[in-house]
Amino acid sequence: MTKLINSKTFNHGLPEGFRIKRMLNLGVLALILGTVAMPVSEAWATDYTISTAVATTNGGYTLSIGDTLTITATGSLNLTGPSLNGVSTTVGGTTITNKGSITTDFGSAIGISADTGQLGITGDVTIRGSGNIATRGASAHGIFSRIITGNATITAGSIATTGGFAYGIASSVTTGNSTITAGDVLTTGFVAHGINSYVATGNATISAGDISTAGSEASGIYSYVGIGSSTVTAADISTTGQDAN
Repeated sequence: MTKLINSKTFNHGLPEGFRIKRMLNLGVLALILGTVAMPVSEAWATDYTISTAVATTNGGYTLSIGDTLTITATGSLNLTGPSLNGVSTTVGGTTITNKGSITTDFGSAIGISADTGQLGITGDVTIRGSGNIATRGASAHGIFSRIITGNATITAGSIATTGGFAYGIASSVTTGNSTITAGDVLTTGFVAHGINSYVATGNATISAGDISTAGSEASGIYSYVGIGSSTVTAADISTTGQDAN
């Protein structure tokens, strides 16, 4: 039987009942001072932990601003179905840590997705960990992050994708910085870039291990910066496909 361990830790390490009472006391104090006290969103932040094998996106959780989701070394996410992402966040301020493994097996099923599905996220997104990600299907990216205003910080272990337009890592930032640190990335498919980074205004920094692509027009690393600078380093890049570079 699959068991999901959910660890919930509120900010400041306070029990929930005490935290609510504390906020009420702050509200009373604010009324006395003639001001209005509004709770900060991150005061409600929750830490989720997945330490066993599960087969639902985020282990069934919905991430909110300030939340963290950690997949431990013994945890894994294994999903099969259209657009069933391993991990998905649609808000900024979240932190996702993968120390285990994530696998998806269908078109548009992304390993880790940070996106609203339309315009992108406002706020910082942090994706980190040394765990493995493997996807199979068209447009099934290993990691996909799209931010309007904010910074993308992505650290990943090994990533393998199989499918057309299935990038190892895809990062898009309209205004802000993109920092990508990856281990080995292997892609197989038409226009399946190893790492694809787009920054309209800001800086891009990419560091990777061995990048290997097998597919027509599949670049090892592609980095575009409109206004700003781009720094790219990799241990080795190998492309085997027509018009691949």
